[in-house]
Parts: sequence; structure tokens; C-alpha cells
Amino acid sequence: MKKLIGTVVAVIFIAAAVFGSSGIKKGDVKVSTVKNNPAKGLSLLNANTNLKVEWNEQFTIPSAVMGKLTEPGFVKKNSLKEDVLRFLTSNKELFGIQNPTDELELLGNFEDELGQTHIKFQQRYANIKIFKGQMIVHVSSDGSIIGVNGKYYPTLIFNAKPNISTAQAITTAKNYLGSYSSTKEKLN
Repeated sequence: MKKLIGTVVAVIFIAAAVFGSSGIKKGDVKVSTVKNNPAKGLSLLNANTNLKVEWNEQFTIPSAVMGKLTEPGFVKKNSLKEDVLRFLTSNKELFGIQNPTDELELLGNFEDELGQTHIKFQQRYANIKIFKGQMIVHVSSDGSIIGVNGKYYPTLIFNAKPNISTAQAITTAKNYLGSYSSTKEKLN
């Protein structure tokens, strides 16, 4: 029950913050992304020159890179996740993800009828799932990475620390709820 009440209060607080009744201005949270260098990233990519690249229109990252991105044997079946994360880490200038090990959570992988393996990652920030932030890495049957695509974002930069006190948050929630009364309140 406590968890349910806490969740309700949190949702109300977030809704109040977003819709303006809490006194928090929309512009109080400043979100930016890490600046990457895609030209440098492409030049550092140890791949052939026959790459097909589609660029994200909003950020300086590719939404898809297809072609022979690594040598055969780069990815081994018994270390699939680790090898793919090593590739993404060494190519952070291109993909804009500064620490793939911390920012990408493995959702799963499957092998298709051609023997290619497709590894899907969910992007996270401070262990919070980023809405629609997913990346898929494609590995050929010879162990070479042959493609990376998805809707993902360069590493996010923002301060997630609340700019109001716990007491202010409780007051806002109480005002929003009206006649609701809590049996227990905890101020930190």
C-alpha cells in the first residue's frame, strides 16, 4: 500500500511539474547530449569504404550504418555481448554513446535463417529506460559486424536532482489531491 501511495504521489508530482501547476518551469531542466565527431568516427572505423550510412536528422549520429564494419571473427558466439559493446566503445565518436556498457542493456538476440545474429539493446540513463532508445547490431555468420541501426540518442547530459525540497513536493501533491489525507509522511 505504501508503495502504491508513493507511486501515486510521484506520478501526480511529475504530472504537476509537466503541466505547470507545481511552480516548476518547463525550462528548469536543461537536457543536452554529448558532442561527438561523426567524421572522425567514420575515419576511425576500420571498415571498407563501401559503407551505407543514413544520418539521424536531429543529432550527429547515424540511424543506420551498413557494410563490413569489422573483420571476420571479431564477434565470438560465447562473448557476443562483450564483443559488440567493445566495438561500440571503440566507435563512440561515431555513435555518440560514451559508455555503452553502462548505457545499453541487452534485450536479447536471435539468429536468422542466414546465420546472422541480431543483438538488440535498450538505451538507459542512470538505469532509467530511455523511451524509444534502442539499438540493433547485426553480426554475420563469419563473426563480423555488418550493421548498426536503431533509434537511439547520444549520451544525455542533465541534472536529475530535484530543484524543490521533499516538503514542497508533498505540499504540491496534497494540494493536487485535495481532500486526500496520508496516514504517514516521510520527509528526508
